[in-house]
Amino acid sequence: MEIVDVIETVKKYIPSEYYGLSECIAYAIPIIFFICALITVFAGYRFHKFWARLTMTVVSFIIVALTSAFFPNININIFIILAFIIAILVAYFSKHLYKVQVFIINFLTTYIFLPNILSKLIPYEYSILISLVLAIIVGIYSIKYKYIVTIITTSITGSMLVFNQIFVLLNLDKNSHIIVFYILVTILALLGGAFQFKFSGHNDISKKNIRSYKKMIKIVEYKNEYAKEISEIVLSNMYQINIKDHGKDVIDRISKNFTEDEIKKNFPNRTKCLVALKDNEVVGTASIDKYWGDETGEKYIILTLFVKIQNHHQGIGRKLMEEIENIANNIGCKELIIHASVYACEFYRKFGFDYLDSKKTQNEDKEYILIKKY
Repeated sequence: MEIVDVIETVKKYIPSEYYGLSECIAYAIPIIFFICALITVFAGYRFHKFWARLTMTVVSFIIVALTSAFFPNININIFIILAFIIAILVAYFSKHLYKVQVFIINFLTTYIFLPNILSKLIPYEYSILISLVLAIIVGIYSIKYKYIVTIITTSITGSMLVFNQIFVLLNLDKNSHIIVFYILVTILALLGGAFQFKFSGHNDISKKNIRSYKKMIKIVEYKNEYAKEISEIVLSNMYQINIKDHGKDVIDRISKNFTEDEIKKNFPNRTKCLVALKDNEVVGTASIDKYWGDETGEKYIILTLFVKIQNHHQGIGRKLMEEIENIANNIGCKELIIHASVYACEFYRKFGFDYLDSKKTQNEDKEYILIKKY
């Protein structure tokens, strides 16, 4: 079913007093849908969390709104308000269900295009059943191999949706030009997939490969000769990742502490500063120092844990954390504290850190304070 058909079906259930609004929405949605499909081809992985959350939100809104058809005696506005409330709640709580989001986006993207292909080879009823089973399998595997699976599904599905819309706009019969259609889809999917693999800024490897990769990483103590590379790693993370949650003003202020000269001046004074090397190239850093103002000598803080963006999700940050925790135990640390960016909170929670006083509050730099007691 094309998006135009879906819109026409939904319009049948919209009360007459909203007809003008529904006509406006019906005109705008195909254009928005085409733009979203094109974005999905070339940036599906980057936006897969957003697409999944949006899908869950929209579907929940539609389901609640359409239940008004079963209760004709109740004012439609009550259902519209209730649908908005449910949709907002779904949007908020879905961000805490990351694996569910990954499953949904890959399940749906697989189920969208697979029946169209299989129905050309086998009866439609069988194609629906087989597509459902395969979509579930793809969704499950995407949780483990989300990077590769998500890029493949989004680039292919996005390409099919793009050319579906183009054929509809040009009044072309897709079935009469099916070979041309799939050739165009294949070309665009390959281009989109290659683009995503090259520019997604993410490397996804299996746990087995992570273990072998970690063996290639050497952890050494800081030397001033590493200052320039450390500065580049920290600043690139700040301006490409942390800036999204903390804002440019905060990042501009904090980044002044991580120039090459500032690093050479401050890092040697820390209790311990570590550097991760791969083939003698700096790929990460982490430090531990006495907590500011603590007189007991039992509180320490983790500082400047960063990994080169191209080497994220390869076990380097974990290896640095393991080394930091070993040092903490050896020096008699009782409380280990970290001022974490929004992006890194879940990483530290996996090591047993929790929010200070169990309150998820931010400081002036929009960082969360997490603590682990030994």
